[in-house]
Amino acid sequence: MGGSMEAQALAASTIDDILADEAFAWLAYTLAAGMKPTSEPMDQPDIPLLLDRRCHNPPRRPRDESTPATDKKRRKRRGGRGNSVNGYVPVHLVESILMRMNPKDAVRLSTVCKDWRATAARYDPTMSTTPWLLTMTLSNTTCRLQSVVDKEVSFKIKLHGFQLRKTYCCGSWHGWLVLQANRDDPISLLNPFSRARLDLPAGGPASGLFLYMSSAPTIPGCVLFARDRRDLYVWRPGHETWTVENVDLGDFDSIVSFEGQFYALNDNGSLLSFEVFPLRLTKLDVPPPINDIFGNRRFLVESCGELLFVGMARHHSSSICVLRLDLKNKAWVKMEKLGDQALFLNRKQAISVSAVEAGCDGDRIYFSNPCDDDVIWRVCDMESPRLDSFPRTGRRHRRFRDQVWITPSLS
Repeated sequence: MGGSMEAQALAASTIDDILADEAFAWLAYTLAAGMKPTSEPMDQPDIPLLLDRRCHNPPRRPRDESTPATDKKRRKRRGGRGNSVNGYVPVHLVESILMRMNPKDAVRLSTVCKDWRATAARYDPTMSTTPWLLTMTLSNTTCRLQSVVDKEVSFKIKLHGFQLRKTYCCGSWHGWLVLQANRDDPISLLNPFSRARLDLPAGGPASGLFLYMSSAPTIPGCVLFARDRRDLYVWRPGHETWTVENVDLGDFDSIVSFEGQFYALNDNGSLLSFEVFPLRLTKLDVPPPINDIFGNRRFLVESCGELLFVGMARHHSSSICVLRLDLKNKAWVKMEKLGDQALFLNRKQAISVSAVEAGCDGDRIYFSNPCDDDVIWRVCDMESPRLDSFPRTGRRHRRFRDQVWITPSLS
């Protein structure tokens, strides 16, 4: 960019500190109102002005009593179009701002000025259906939100109201995290983007037994499930207590909503169908999808109107099979391709998205392994099948169950 070497050095040495300030978002919005992103060299060094700490409490802009004629004269005196210092902010600086802001603030920033919107869209997780990988680091205040579409893009994001070193995260559904602040505390639901929080009734299961949430808890009809060896726990927003049902049909760790019913696969490979309130559970006459069901990680996921089973060897992740349920013939049918769909898997999670809508690669399975110190996630290409991986970059993380896929939402 143009300008002196001193200006560039100032930007490099102070931008992280400045961006961390609470007032910086206000400054960014003020600048956005009159500045456009550009990748062209600038005629004068704007960086020091952008980073000037005296802008923490900028003076109110005087009431604009100008007319088109006076605006034209003012621009002529300035020698330019003049909405700002010189009208433009470097694209790389816009990106630096957005990558260090809470995604919710990035959304607000993108609405201030249409010329920033295209740049902000790349850094706004809520503008697509793409799952992001949220990693619980060793920090007590922030976790890391990593894009799978652009591996260079990540955020630090706060989980307000939680001390992260003591907090257990057992999963994420529909943009909400399932958290337990301490071992003896009730489970809480948190949307880290809208900061909405819902504390569940006491007397429920341990967070590690949480299985599934059918929709965002703000949507009528939402149902939450947890499971231990003997009992199935069910809760719906508005209920004061958990409903506990004794269900002696084996252990299962995957539930999915499909065509108005809930389905689960137990550790023997039996497919179960059930309704809730009141609970009616049926064991379907469908053979296990694979022989060695117990020795595999297994997932159920709804994708394009089909109920899919994904089986993955626990220690050999290159061995992956995908089958769809043929209810009419009571059989599992092997799938060779996913087409436009992409699957995101992690422990009890299984998410299916349209690659075109999400902006990611189709016919892929993304899966994370929190116990892998070297790799954040792996990607299986159904056509090859080839495994690609995204390595960790030296950032410290919590090794046990430290990451979940989350589809950002403001609902």
